[in-house]
Amino acid sequence: MAHELIAAEREHKAIGQISDAHPDFDLATAYQAQRLTVAAKLEAGERFVGWKLGLTSRNKQQAMGVDAPLYGRVTSGMLATYGEPVRLDQFIHPRVESEIAFLLARDVEAPATVTSVLAATDVVFGAVDVLDSRYEGFRFTLEDVVADNASAGAFYLGPVGAAARRPGRPAAARLRGARRRRGDHDGGGRGRDGPPGRVGGVAGQPARGRGGAAPGGPARVLRGRHGAGPGGGGRLRDVRVRRARRDRRLRGVRTGATIMPTSQAKVPTDAAPRYAKQLLSHLGRKRQVEALEGEPDGGRLVFERGTGTVRPAGDHLLLVAEAADEESLRHVEDVLARHLERFGARRELVVTWTPA
Repeated sequence: MAHELIAAEREHKAIGQISDAHPDFDLATAYQAQRLTVAAKLEAGERFVGWKLGLTSRNKQQAMGVDAPLYGRVTSGMLATYGEPVRLDQFIHPRVESEIAFLLARDVEAPATVTSVLAATDVVFGAVDVLDSRYEGFRFTLEDVVADNASAGAFYLGPVGAAARRPGRPAAARLRGARRRRGDHDGGGRGRDGPPGRVGGVAGQPARGRGGAAPGGPARVLRGRHGAGPGGGGRLRDVRVRRARRDRRLRGVRTGATIMPTSQAKVPTDAAPRYAKQLLSHLGRKRQVEALEGEPDGGRLVFERGTGTVRPAGDHLLLVAEAADEESLRHVEDVLARHLERFGARRELVVTWTPA
C-alpha cells in the first residue's frame, strides 16, 4: 500500500482507492501505511516537522463514524516559501484550504485542554494547506485518506503580523481566511471547527493505538522557518499545535508598593454553585481555602505565589486569578481552568482568561 502511494506522489499520477482492493483495510493498518510513506521522505533527507489535523469538528466526526480527529505528518519538504505561487506541476490535482497553524513555546502534556494549549502557544499563523490526494477524482474512504497522509501536499505559513500578537482577545479568534484566483475573491471565511484552542488541544492527545502519539507527549504541528522553507525569515522554535500567547495588557491590584497581575474568566453555566463546590473541594485538598464573606458557595484558594477566587454568579462561574508575577499568574490560571474544564467536560465548559 505504502509503495503504491509513494509511487503515485513521485510520478504525479493518481491511483485507485486502496479500500477497493482491500475491503478489510482498517484504520490501524492505514496509520501504518502512513508511517511508511513518511519514512520514505525521511530516508530521502527530509525532516519531520509536525502534525496536521483533520475532522476536528464533532459534526464531521459523527458523519464519518469516528470519535477522534485524523492526523497526518508534516515534513520539511512540504513547507513552501511564503509569497510564492503554488506550482501545479508538482502535484496531481491540488486544492487549497485556509487553515490556522499554532506555534508552541512549550510542550502540551496529555490530556490537553483548551486552556493548556492556549497557555503554551507563542504565535498563531494564518496558513494555507495545499491538499493533493493521490486517489483518482479525490475519492476516498477514511482509511484511504489516513494512509495517504491526510492528503498532505504543501503548506504555506503567513507572516507574523499584527493580528498574531496584538493585545486583547486571542489572535486565533481574529483570523479570517480569503482565497483569490487571479486577483478575484474566491471564497473563505470563518472556521467552523470550534474554539481554535480546542482544535489544538485534540492533537495533544492523539488516539491511542493509531501510531500518532509524539515521543514524550507533545503534539507538534509545524517546525521550520518563518516563510516556510529555504530562504524564509526568522527561525521557528518547534512549531506544534498551538494558540497564540496573549500579549497581556495587565492591570495591577496594588498591595502596598506591589502590583499584582490579575485576570478573570466568566464561565457560562447553570450549575455554577455545584462546580464551585467541586473545584474548591478538590483543589482544597492540597491548598488552603479562605471563605468569602457572605458567599457560602464561593472561596479563595491560596497558592504559593498567588490566589484563585471561585465565585458563583447567577448564570456563570466567576474565576479570578491573582499572583506576584505573570509566570505565577499563568500557573494559577492553568490549575483552575484545567480542573474546571475536566469537571465540566460533558457540558463543554471552556475557560477564557482576560485581564481584570
